Amino acid sequence: MKNLLFLLLSLPFYGFGQADFPYFEKVTDEDLQMSIYPKDSNAVAVYLMNYVKTRYDEIKGKPCFYYDHHYQIKILNKSAFDEANVTLYFFKKRPIENLKAVIHFFENGEHKSIPVTKIFTEEISKYLHAYKFSFPNVKEGVVIEYCYTTIGNVIELPNDFYFQKKYPVRHGEYHFIFSSEENYQMLTPDLKFDEFDYKEFPITKRLKTTTALTEYWWKAFDIEGLPAEPFVSNVMDYRHRIRLQITKFNQTDKKGSDKYKHEWISLAFDFQNVLDRIYEYYRPNPAIRKIIKPLTEQITTSTSDLDKLKLLYDFVQNTIVWNEEYTRFLTRTFEDTYKGKEGTSADINLFLFRLLKHYGMEVHPIIVSSRENGRIRKEYPFIGQFDHLILQVKIYDKYLIIDASDKTYPYDLLPENILNEEGFLMNKKKSTFILLTMNKAEHRQLVEATITPSGSIQGKMRVIYKNYAAHDIREVYEEKGLEKYQANYFKSSNDFQIFSLETQNLDDKNQELIENITFEINDATQSTDNLIYCNSLLGIDAIDHPFTDQNRRLPIEIPYPSLKRTILKITIPKGYSVESLPDNIQIDLPKNGGRYIFDITQKKNVIAITSIIYIKRLHFSVAEYKEIQDFFNKIIAAQSSQVVFKKE
Repeated sequence: MKNLLFLLLSLPFYGFGQADFPYFEKVTDEDLQMSIYPKDSNAVAVYLMNYVKTRYDEIKGKPCFYYDHHYQIKILNKSAFDEANVTLYFFKKRPIENLKAVIHFFENGEHKSIPVTKIFTEEISKYLHAYKFSFPNVKEGVVIEYCYTTIGNVIELPNDFYFQKKYPVRHGEYHFIFSSEENYQMLTPDLKFDEFDYKEFPITKRLKTTTALTEYWWKAFDIEGLPAEPFVSNVMDYRHRIRLQITKFNQTDKKGSDKYKHEWISLAFDFQNVLDRIYEYYRPNPAIRKIIKPLTEQITTSTSDLDKLKLLYDFVQNTIVWNEEYTRFLTRTFEDTYKGKEGTSADINLFLFRLLKHYGMEVHPIIVSSRENGRIRKEYPFIGQFDHLILQVKIYDKYLIIDASDKTYPYDLLPENILNEEGFLMNKKKSTFILLTMNKAEHRQLVEATITPSGSIQGKMRVIYKNYAAHDIREVYEEKGLEKYQANYFKSSNDFQIFSLETQNLDDKNQELIENITFEINDATQSTDNLIYCNSLLGIDAIDHPFTDQNRRLPIEIPYPSLKRTILKITIPKGYSVESLPDNIQIDLPKNGGRYIFDITQKKNVIAITSIIYIKRLHFSVAEYKEIQDFFNKIIAAQSSQVVFKKE
């Protein structure tokens, strides 16, 4: 997909934008009568209007952007009814304004419109809130629409506008109003604009940070839909959008202006200046002695660098609460972060940075883009592509990459949302892109089972989870609690009973998580007069097929390598012998991307089955979809195979 670069040079005029929704409640009878979208007869919904205006303004004398959003969605099929349940997330300190919602429909040949009157506020966390509402009387043929305004305080990188949505877009329109004292560079995919223009109008005197504004707008019609697919880190990376970054801005506190760079080598210089300010800012000061007082007895001159890292990492996670906001750089001082006991991702990691530096360790910041934020496009040197800051620490002769913001992860495991291939290392000697290291998720289980005379299977199993597998299971325990977790443990059987489940290291995220289980399965065998049929893996190793769609439009992106190993030993029932066993198989993914091994052997009165699923490669092209789909088809078939015992 080609990308076009435009440089938006401000043309002076006098004016500024107010909250404006020019198409709101302009739904025609023809729109309501539409039963099929002519451009895509298979569409279950269509955006009649996808409109956003970004407008320059001020809050307490500081420049900011307001974003006016307006969406009209035509519901063509009941499978799109979920669009009528809307959740709008926002940070408490930046609330949503101007929220309105209306549903339009025909009743007895008359066009009717009903506003939504019940809008609920939910506190997702201390920092993150949400407005939730549902449109009433939703049925096929209605049009739902809503509008609202959000606030952003970063003028260097306005929010992206996505012309493309999950469903087709009949009318996409984006307006951008900015100060004449700033210039912006635009990155956009190869999308034909049906209209592109600008205009001028007077400015009010209330704006103190600029003397003139410029408005540009773009329109595009009949854009195909692009829905999300499984194992895509962020579908937004592939949708048509406009992305803008400032190239020159006015500094009101200094003479002249700063220019943003257009090459990574130039940006690296800017990063170096920022890094110098960080080092300067974090010189030794009396405050740190008070902060580290609880650690003085634990960290001595004989403490190894690795133990220092573990102690400081845990100290920061237990002292500072992440406010769930990603930032590239500091938002508050070192002392304010400590006093407030909370901070953004960069505040927390630079707090740890300061402590590590105090104890003489080599540490460097890395700016990254979270998976939620999207991929870094190295062909375009936009600083705004990054939304998060983590650290590189030297331990002995190796470097570890760490992130202390999410306290559910141990020091040696990056959060899954950060695994986005590369980050930009800010090193005083050399700034460059580096690969983000990741550990594979490991899930190992050893099962010993016996078939009872009644046909049930009794046994015990020891399950070991490591790295991401351990993190994810701990999250499930936290969410469900032990009782619900145990009740839903064996999802593929309706008659699986756990007699006991004991855990080890459940509360120690730095260790493997271990489960010791005793169980009975009452529906695991089928019998005739002379034969017993048994699923080769008892359903214990069963997986859901991740790729069931016949076709795929997007590449496959797996966040981290994974290894699942099951060893199952089944004691042959007394008075029976083996009639038949499944075939051993080995399946390989293309380009050494992974392997599945199913191996079954008999030794005396015990059948030993080994099942290994190893996914090594993380990216597969659309052209390879059928191969990876077939890979999992064969795994499902092997796991469904049967062992047959015959009465002697």
